[in-house]
Amino acid sequence: MQYLKTVVGLDISENTFVTRIGSLNTELVQYISNAFSFTNDMKGFKKLLSWIRKMCQNLGIPSNMEINFVMEATGVYYENLAYFLSEENKFVSVILPNKIKKLF
Repeated sequence: MQYLKTVVGLDISENTFVTRIGSLNTELVQYISNAFSFTNDMKGFKKLLSWIRKMCQNLGIPSNMEINFVMEATGVYYENLAYFLSEENKFVSVILPNKIKKLF
């Protein structure tokens, strides 16, 4: 079984952020993790990457598969995490709040 897409959704506030990982495989079976919370600082950012590696390994997602990180532009609270992920060569999408609401 191969995975088609893996996405990490991030809901960011001043002191913490909540995340879920979702994936879709070639059999069109979706997986969505429970929500996990991390501190909105460098320690939390590093724990996020460690958690993602562990989750991908448990799901059998190849370590070289591109993971898409999606977050809402929430004031300035998302910026440090977005920069961190970008510096780690991760694919980051920042969506404006008024645009994401129109999707649902």
